[in-house]
Amino acid sequence: MNGRYTPEQAIMYLLKGSGLTAVESAPGRYTLVAASEYPQQ
Repeated sequence: MNGRYTPEQAIMYLLKGSGLTAVESAPGRYTLVAASEYPQQ
């Protein structure tokens, strides 16, 4: 991973293909959930 990313972009990049996604639960806080349980909008 190279370049400048927002925290959300970095988390999503790192989780890509893992079956997990990150949901912002509070400003700057993320909770990992199964991607199948949280459809992308």
